[in-house]
Amino acid sequence: MKKLHMTRRQLLQASAALGFSAAVPFSVAGCHSNSDSRVTANNWKELAAPAPHSLIAYWSQKPSSKEPSGNEIALYVATSTDSGEHWSTPALVNRASAQTGEDNGYVSAAAVNDTDAALIWLDGRNWEQNKRVQLMSRTVRSGGAMSEVSLLDPDTCTCCSTAVIRTSSGLLAAYRGHTPENIRDISLIQNVAGTWSQPRIVHPDRWHIEACPVNGPHLDTDGKRTALIWFTAPQEQPAVKVAFSEDGGAPFGPPLRLDTLNALGRAQVVLLPPRSAFAFWLENVSGTARLIARRIRGNRHLDEPFELSRGGNIGYPHAARTTEAVFLTWAGKDEDAVSRVRVGILKTA
Repeated sequence: MKKLHMTRRQLLQASAALGFSAAVPFSVAGCHSNSDSRVTANNWKELAAPAPHSLIAYWSQKPSSKEPSGNEIALYVATSTDSGEHWSTPALVNRASAQTGEDNGYVSAAAVNDTDAALIWLDGRNWEQNKRVQLMSRTVRSGGAMSEVSLLDPDTCTCCSTAVIRTSSGLLAAYRGHTPENIRDISLIQNVAGTWSQPRIVHPDRWHIEACPVNGPHLDTDGKRTALIWFTAPQEQPAVKVAFSEDGGAPFGPPLRLDTLNALGRAQVVLLPPRSAFAFWLENVSGTARLIARRIRGNRHLDEPFELSRGGNIGYPHAARTTEAVFLTWAGKDEDAVSRVRVGILKTA
């Protein structure tokens, strides 16, 4: 085993990419769990890194209150200009009032340039009026200033995770859309020269489901080449699909089905040079979750899938790539039934 020598900034970036709260100890005033906040399932702390010393941390939390607040979620952001040594006072990103009985949050972010990062999230501020959750966006500067909130889609699935990346054509965001007929397919929007496009369905699965499946898409890009992976289950036929684009997401080619039946989703994808990718997802075997990996070559040729882990509570895997390997994290219980974070490394060089 090789010892990795990494700077504090590199450790923070790596931990954020893999879904850790932190690989090294660091604190942002007000972001840790205390008497003013409650830990929630979607309050992962993550980082965007616009420039060499600029970091933008964002997270969600449930404010504590003597009065019931349903599933109210508050999104916060803090910035650092010295690689995480010092942080600004956390600032509220969304309106801290979510819809009753539903979730919102599911924030993701990507660097826009050397000073700015764009955040997108699901917002339930109008739930009481129209029973709809919206996709919102806001730009945060490394100095802490924030733009006005922009409405990107007035009707989305209520609690599927979002994804956003910066391609050679601009920002690309993916999320699960929603129609009045409860069709919940994956939608895409692009931001070119500061303007967001109208939502478009990447592939019409026509998945009709009355409730949110809590199973969002994932994106990766090397600039032009871009991959999108998602879970769907029309006519109660669950599947994990991946599609590729050669021009930053406009458009994507026809999807490939990756799973071997009984897919649970929670999929991740990472691109690899020169023209391959690794996909990861969960499948169900007799009530036990299996974490599966599969390599895709040339955007269409599939290697045989293989199992990485199995267990009753694998959670939501997170994948990130380096120049020589793919890092993957997931949850797992040891012999004493204690849940721990597992880390897998797939060498690609």
